[in-house]
Amino acid sequence: MNNEETKEWYRLAENDYSSDMESFPPIIAKNFIESDGSLNSYSFLMNWGMSVNEEFSYSLGLELKVYDGKHDLETRIHWTETARERTGSGVLPDSLYKSKNEIDGLGVRFGITSQVNQRVRLGFAFSPKTVLNSKYRASIVHNDVAVNIPEDWVFPDEYMLPSNLRFGVLFKPRNPFRTNFHADLEFINYSEINRFYDNGYVIHVGMEHYVGRAIPLRLGFSHRTAKQDRGIALPTISGGTGFAITPNLHLNIAGEYGKREYVDLDLFRDGYYDYPVLWRNIRPRDRGWENPDNVTESFLKVFSSLSFRW
Repeated sequence: MNNEETKEWYRLAENDYSSDMESFPPIIAKNFIESDGSLNSYSFLMNWGMSVNEEFSYSLGLELKVYDGKHDLETRIHWTETARERTGSGVLPDSLYKSKNEIDGLGVRFGITSQVNQRVRLGFAFSPKTVLNSKYRASIVHNDVAVNIPEDWVFPDEYMLPSNLRFGVLFKPRNPFRTNFHADLEFINYSEINRFYDNGYVIHVGMEHYVGRAIPLRLGFSHRTAKQDRGIALPTISGGTGFAITPNLHLNIAGEYGKREYVDLDLFRDGYYDYPVLWRNIRPRDRGWENPDNVTESFLKVFSSLSFRW
């Protein structure tokens, strides 16, 4: 709503509830969205390299990936006691929508790196579009009673990872302790998933500095565009480290935080709350793109990898 519409809505709602003009109308419902999931990748990496001279060398790589993941989503609407008192018992159903998605499949990535001189290394990687198996289950519950029988629907489906190209450069300055600076540019073909999506890009810059000669400290920044709209950007900052568990086993851990703002349609459609007894002078109605909602999202991600070399 724009400002004038917002003021008018509050004025009518306040008149409905006989409240003074300085207060907000009572809360009639509380909405929740909870999402939990992961997509694990188990990789087998093969390298073939050759040195042309003391400074120039190159290496070819092939990475085979086994994916395994799941995603759980719950959307809940709970009516408040204020709303129930106005409508009476049994009129307003608490609703719960649950979905579970199980994902598995295989993927591949190709790459090449080249040591131009002692200070500079260039790299390129390509991942083709990967189609994974997906088993999707959904159920809807009103007041702890399933709406449909059977409760769950199972949809065999496909979960697609778009193809992407990534170019990078690594610079090693002269330093008593090892320090690396890198910059990568990644192109992601989201339109392979849906023709209405915008293809996106990601810019990565970062630094890796070794404390002594064993423990690396990593700091990075990235700028990512969204598939729904290239004009929506997600800037993030990240940090991490890694260490050897055994001579051949290495653990890396990292954290990332990002925040973005954009406009979108209602996450909970206004028409769901259209019960006449709750409204007198105005009735809620679903709104479209002519009057979208402002959305602010914050992301906190944790990454870990365990690699073994022989």
